[in-house]
Formats: sequence, structure tokens, C-alpha cells
Amino acid sequence: MRIIRRTLSLLLLTALGATVAPASAASYTNAVWNHDFPDPFVLQAGGRYYAYSTNRGANVPEITSTDLVHWSTVGDALPQLPSWALPGQTWGPSVVFLAGRYVLYYTVHDAGTGLQCISRAESASPEGPFTDDSAGPLICQLDRGGSIDPSPFVDAGGTPWLIFKSEGTPLGEPTRIWSQRMNPDGMGFSPWDPHELLHTDRWWEGRVIEGPSLFADAGAYYLFYSANEWNSPSYATGWARCAGPAGPCFKVSGSPLLSSRGSVAGPGGPSAFRDTAGHGWLAYHGWSSSAVGYDHGGARTLHLDKLDFADGWPVVDGPSAGPVSTARATRVAGADRYETAAAVSASTFSSGVAVAYLATGTGFADALAAGPAAAKRGGPVLLTGPASLPPATATELARLRPASLVVLGGPAAVSAGVLGQAATAAGLPATSVHRVAGADRDATAAAVSADAFPTGAPVAYLAQDRGFADALAGGPAAAHNGAPVLLTGSTSLPAATAHELARLHPSTIVVLGGPAAVADSVLPGIASAAGLPAASVHRVAGPDRWSTAALLSAGVFPSGATVAFAASGTTFADALAAGPAAAMAGAPLLLTRPTVAPDATVAEVERLHPASLVVLGGPAAVNQAAFARLDVSF
Repeated sequence: MRIIRRTLSLLLLTALGATVAPASAASYTNAVWNHDFPDPFVLQAGGRYYAYSTNRGANVPEITSTDLVHWSTVGDALPQLPSWALPGQTWGPSVVFLAGRYVLYYTVHDAGTGLQCISRAESASPEGPFTDDSAGPLICQLDRGGSIDPSPFVDAGGTPWLIFKSEGTPLGEPTRIWSQRMNPDGMGFSPWDPHELLHTDRWWEGRVIEGPSLFADAGAYYLFYSANEWNSPSYATGWARCAGPAGPCFKVSGSPLLSSRGSVAGPGGPSAFRDTAGHGWLAYHGWSSSAVGYDHGGARTLHLDKLDFADGWPVVDGPSAGPVSTARATRVAGADRYETAAAVSASTFSSGVAVAYLATGTGFADALAAGPAAAKRGGPVLLTGPASLPPATATELARLRPASLVVLGGPAAVSAGVLGQAATAAGLPATSVHRVAGADRDATAAAVSADAFPTGAPVAYLAQDRGFADALAGGPAAAHNGAPVLLTGSTSLPAATAHELARLHPSTIVVLGGPAAVADSVLPGIASAAGLPAASVHRVAGPDRWSTAALLSAGVFPSGATVAFAASGTTFADALAAGPAAAMAGAPLLLTRPTVAPDATVAEVERLHPASLVVLGGPAAVNQAAFARLDVSF
């Protein structure tokens, strides 16, 4: 059975193509470069990643990677400093591609003034070597204590800008972050017209603000920066929203985006970048919490975390500690519940399936029990209106060409006319279409179980018949264990369910939800109906539906899952269609609020550490804020 499930998982991932990342998606554990690598800057060029850091031995240490996971040393990107510069204080490098070559900006000690100033060098390759032929600094704000931490940004029109910090002075001039428009080649500017973007004014920033990185997403501008003392646990990363590269910029949050957490102290030196697929990432350095500062044997190692955005806010789950997948969450969605169900089917099942299940999309009870049954027989669950077959469903039935069609519920749920339309769309004779229905939702679930599990089952799952969330999450778990989902009343066991439990003769029964969903007084009757001792009936329940789904997943699915699914736990249509897809992949189905991913759901995604995560439904079902939090969590 384990081999079969693994095969089905691989088939599903192959069918999903770009929708779900392959099972071989790389994973990493921070630090990705466990050597001293302060003030990192990451450049993506030609399908590779290049990272540059403040001098530790070399003037500009450089490493490279093809996958953000495995890094190797390149060497010194700037082996020779210009004649006016002194070695030993070459800080905060950054690189941009302009006018057909790569330009390196960096901080260096100016022998003439004794200040840290900004210079530039160029190379035909991101690997270097870069050459600096300048006669003096590119930028050095003498009246502000010098200039450091240059970071380039190219706007939508192709104009380069340089973002940097003025050092400040002991006499009261604070540290500030600036932007300066550059010439098209990035080697100079005309005129000198810097725009102040930020200065220290938040409680957590202390007296220092530095390390800027400007990033654009969906037409909005975000400025990431570091603040406080660099060699302390108080060092942290903040952000501001800007109107453009010239500002103005506004600090929206009063707290840092990244601060000391767990084994990582003083996360700073941010570098925001996109990977080869266009997804956002944030690189930064961090101390080990057990060794902060060079005097204590510490090192500022290179860390990476996923970066997403929602409603004008950056979303990062960091500093991360456990294994992180380089894959990103993806959506499977249509314009409505019918199209979403068809999209889930199309991304999961090949043409020529053994069976397809059809249930009403206006009431959910009939479809609740279908997930394990459909998965057991290797087919999808599609949705229909009671009186007419939606075009998306008809198109998907025509593509699937199932050998048989199972219609769930009586004529009031799915009319005889719809049954005929579905048969025609699927290219089936009437004899290959049969209806599975009972007198009510409990009896229909029992009939579905009897139809799909004619010889019984080792386990049976029971969920409340009036609230559907627990049954939704229970479907993939039940399918994973070769079990049906049955329905029960909150305070009494329906006769149809009791009869089916007796027929199934399971050795274990799992009741989903707490006493408010299924009262304790119902449990003895459940055990008695199945001919089991009370100890064979187990309850899986959390304080809410999100926690119950997470607990159910944790009890059935190990960490390192191939894929996990998430769907709205307040509107149920998308999750109904997800059940067979999740079951076929041997994957859990987690639930989320439409506007925010619950903590229990996020924690379970982190524990699962799936190779990929599929969110069902469009922004009306799961908005960008909820999606973004799920995206950065695995």
C-alpha cells in the first residue's frame, strides 16, 4: 500500500506540472553559508546567484549558487583597491548590471580624509574581477561623517539609483539613508541631488540606521534596512514604504520585520532579491545567539528567508530555524467553485479515469463523504448546479472520459436532467451512470461508504453532519488510511450511520471535533454500533476547526510530505474538490481563514515541511494576506 501511495504521489505531481513543485524541490537549513559573511548582497544573473560580503580576508568575498541551497567560494571579487584607498575596511558591497557590464559599489577607507566613502568598479562578469580606476570616492558626505552601505536599484524606466547611508557625526548629526539618481552607466551622477529617505526615529533603532535595500513589488516600493548596534542582539531589520526611489518613505510599522529569534541574534544587512522564477527572497546576516560579537568567537553567517507581500506589507517568517523548501505556494483556482473543482481535477487526473463523482455545489453534505471514495477508485469530485451542468464541469467531464460516473444525492440535489447532461458530456451510456443517495445527508454518506468500501474498512471517521469543516479535513486523512467518512448528529447517532458502522466492522473509529460538534454522550452509541469497546473510539479535536484540521494532519502525515493542500475553512466548495486530489497524493488538507492563515495552520505547514503547497481557490476564498503567510511558512 505504501508503494502504491508513493506512485500516486509522483503521478499527481507529474500531472500538476507547474502547479505543484516537484518532490525534488531543494530544502535548506539556515545558515546557508555557515562562515562569516556580513552585510550580504545577492545578485541573480544568468540563472545563477552571486553573493558578496563585507571584507573578511578578501576585499570583497564572493560565493555562488545555482539553487540557493549549495554555495561555493568564488574568491575576491575586487582583488585590487584604488590607490587612494586603504585596505581592511571594505564594507557593504553590491552589484548591478548596467550598460552591458556589471558595476560593483562598495565602501572603502579614504586615505585622504580618513573617512569611509563609496566607490565603484566594473567587470564583464558578475564573478569579477572588478576593476576600480577612480581617482577618488564616488560619494563621500564629508559634513555627515562619510558615506557607506551602497545598494543599487533600477526603476521601471531603466534609470539606476544608488541607496546609501551617511555615517553621522559624534556632534549630533544622525545616521540617515539617502537615494541618488545615477547616470545610465551607473558610474557617476549629474547633478548631485541626494534625497533623504529615512533616519532613526523608532524605539528599536537605537542611534544607528544603515544597510538599505530598495525593492519593488506590484508597483509598490519597499525599503529594507538595519538598525541599532551591529554587534549586539538588538540589531534588527526594519522596513518602510516609499512613493518611489526618491521617496518620500514612511515607516508603517513600529516594530522590526526581523529581530533576534531562537538561535539567531541580530539579523541585519538585508538584501531583497528575486529568484529565477521571480519570487522574492530576503538575504541577511545573523549571529548565533550563543556567540554574539567577534570578541566572543561569533560570526555573521548568511541566512535566507522567503519574502512575499500582502496589502502593502512585506511578509517574512524569520529568522527561520528548521528546514525550508525553496518551492513556493501556488494557487489552483477558477472564477467560481465549479471552475475551481474542474481546475483541481484537470491538474490532478489524466484522461481515462475509472470514475468521476458529481455532487451539488450549492449544498455540501453529499460531497463530504465522496473524497475517500473517489480517491479509493482513482477519480475526482466535480460540482454541478441542481438544475444545470456548469460549462466548466461539462468540459472537464469531456476531457476526463471516465469509465463510469457516480452522482451523489437524490433528484432534489442533482436533477435527472443534469444526470443526462453529465452522461452526454462524459460520452457515457446511461448504464454507466448511477446515483448514490439516501433519504438524507447521513444516509447518503452511508450509501457512499457502502458503495466504495463493500468489504469493510479497518478505520472509520465520523464528523458532524451540520458543520462541514471537520469532515473536509477528515477526507484526505481517511483516504490515507483506507477509510470512509460518515456523518453523525451532534447529540444522536443516525440509524443509517449506525447500520453502516456495523457493516464496516472497523477496528478503530475516529471522531472529528470536540464535544460541541459531537457530544460525549454519542460516543458509547458509536462504539456499540460497531461492536467495539469504548477505548476503540478516539476523538481528534482542537479548540477550533483550524486546530482540529492541524491535529488531524499531525496524527496521520509525517514531516517531509510531498505536497500539502490548504483551502478556506469558512466556505467549503473548494475543499470538497481538494479532497480526492489530496488523498491521491497522500497529502493533508489544512484549513485557513479567508483573510489570515491561523497560527495552528501555519505551525502545521512548518512541521509538515512539504516539498510544495497548493492553495485552493482565488483571492475571494483565500486572500493575498493568508496566501502570503502560508507561502513563506514551509
